[in-house]
Amino acid sequence: MRYGDDELELILERWARWSVHQSNGSLGFPTHSVYHMVCWAYRQARTKQPTFHEDDPVALCMERWLLQLRQHQPLWYRVITLEYLQLGTQRSKSKQLKISYSHYCRSLKSAKQWLRLRTRLAYSS
Repeated sequence: MRYGDDELELILERWARWSVHQSNGSLGFPTHSVYHMVCWAYRQARTKQPTFHEDDPVALCMERWLLQLRQHQPLWYRVITLEYLQLGTQRSKSKQLKISYSHYCRSLKSAKQWLRLRTRLAYSS
């Protein structure tokens, strides 16, 4: 099976949901705090998403690739994680990184190409 743009998007979106779930959305508050419990209950009531498990093999694989990307191309890593984990426009994200919008778009495209290659290699058999 050949993995292209659509499949990579699905995997990145799955990783993003998994990643947000792993952080619990508690903004650093302890998991037993009232704030955390309210955030968790609110998110569960609103999303109707399936429960994510720590051992999601697809998300864990993407996490490993992203950690490799961070070592080789830190800017690409920052761009792709901002793109999938933070709300806002690409222009606002490029300003946050203090790079031009076109540089942000090129970095995002390069990061996706890097990840697409790994996805194809991993799932081509």
